[in-house]
Amino acid sequence: MITYLEAVRIIDGCAKPLKARRIQVDEAGGRFIAEDLVARFDSPPFANSAVDGFGRRAEDLNAKRLRLVGKIKAGDKGSIEVHPGETVRIFTGGPIPIGITAVSMQEDCVADGSGVTFQVSSAEGEHLRPAGDDFRKGNVVLRKGDYLGPAQIGIVISAGHREVLAYPIPMVSMLTTGRELINVRHELMPWKIYDSNFYSLSNAVGELFDDWTIATSSDKPAVLRKRMAEALQGDVVVTSGGVSVGEFDLMKEEFAHWNVMERFWQVAIKPGKPIYFGTLGERLIFGLPGNPVSALIPTIFSPVPRF
Repeated sequence: MITYLEAVRIIDGCAKPLKARRIQVDEAGGRFIAEDLVARFDSPPFANSAVDGFGRRAEDLNAKRLRLVGKIKAGDKGSIEVHPGETVRIFTGGPIPIGITAVSMQEDCVADGSGVTFQVSSAEGEHLRPAGDDFRKGNVVLRKGDYLGPAQIGIVISAGHREVLAYPIPMVSMLTTGRELINVRHELMPWKIYDSNFYSLSNAVGELFDDWTIATSSDKPAVLRKRMAEALQGDVVVTSGGVSVGEFDLMKEEFAHWNVMERFWQVAIKPGKPIYFGTLGERLIFGLPGNPVSALIPTIFSPVPRF
C-alpha cells in the first residue's frame, strides 16, 4: 500500500499531454495552448474613442465653443478633416481623425445645430485609445500552457488567429460494474440499487474533459470483456467496482487480460483504499471502488493537469 502523495506522484509521472493539433478557435475553448501565440497586428489597430463625445485638436483643448463639422461612428473611415476651431462628433469605437488629440465626453458638452459648447477643458489624450493600446504586433499575448477560457479565446481572435495549436481534451470512458446496479431511468426492482456512480463520476470528469460513458450492470466476464474493449477507445478509462478482494471483484483480472501495466493498487486513504491505477501505452486506467463515496473521493483530490 502506498501513501496518497505517492499515488499522485505516480499518476503525475504517467500523465502526458496528447499530441497537439491545430484547432479552429470556435472549438478551442477548454483546451491548453501548445505554443506561444503572437499578435499579427496591433490591437486596437487604429486610434479610437473610448466614449461618446466630441474630438478636439491640441490647440482647442480649452476652447469654450467649436464649430461642428461632422460625425464618426464605429466602423466609419474617420477621414473627416478637422481644422483649428472645429470639432467632430465621435461615438465609442469610432476612429480618431488626424489632428484630434482628445475626446470630451458628451455629458460635458452642449451641441446645437452649428456648434458645440464645452463646459470643461480637456487633457491631451483624454478618452482616446491609441493604436496598440492592448498589445502590439509581434507581442506574445498567450504563453504555451495557458488555459483557453472565454477571455483567452477573445484574445486569440483579437490577435488575428482563426485557429490555434492546442492539446486535445482527453476522451474519458466510464465503465460502472455490478449486477446489482440499475439505471435510474428504469423502475427500481427488488434487490437492486440505482447506479449513482454512473452519474456522479461522469459529472466529475465532465467538468474538465470530454467524456463518453458506457455502463454495464453485470459482473459476467464475457460482458466485462466486451465493455472493456469499447472503453479502451478512450484516452482515460475510469471504472467503478470490482477492484477489491471479493470473489466477484474481476476488474484487476480484466486489466491484466488487456496487458494493462499496474502502477499501484491500494492507497492509504479512507474511504477509497482499493483504488487501482495502471497504464496501457499512454492510456491512463483508473479502477475505483464501487462504494459511491469511495469512488468519488479520488476525483475530488485528483492532480491538476500540467503542460
